[in-house]
Amino acid sequence: RFDDLYRRFVTYHDGEDLFGLPVTDYPTLMRIKKELSLLQKLYGLYNSVMDSIDGYYDILWSEVDTEKINNELLDFQNRCRKLPKGLKDWQAYEDLKKKVDDFSETCPLLEMMTNKAMKSRHWSRIAELT
Repeated sequence: RFDDLYRRFVTYHDGEDLFGLPVTDYPTLMRIKKELSLLQKLYGLYNSVMDSIDGYYDILWSEVDTEKINNELLDFQNRCRKLPKGLKDWQAYEDLKKKVDDFSETCPLLEMMTNKAMKSRHWSRIAELT
């Protein structure tokens, strides 16, 4: 619906400009356009992060690539930092940052668990403790 309204605005704006009429400003429309753009950035990154991290849980131990996971998490952290300041007050941003930071804290543990030196006795001990 917003796209339709914005297209009308552009058409009317161009028409007013073409015929030399005073161009009407619509500050509310511009504010909403800016907010929607920010939300698209935030939720696009949010969806990418959630899909990636949730996908990590489906990887078999023999196929875990901790270097790739660390690189992806580092990229997500950098993308979070580069988001506009106006988004950093939003709860979705806080949830996103917490999810990335929490999973980043588990990466050293994943690296140790994927070590080739892990034997069945180690896995048995982990199973006992958890």
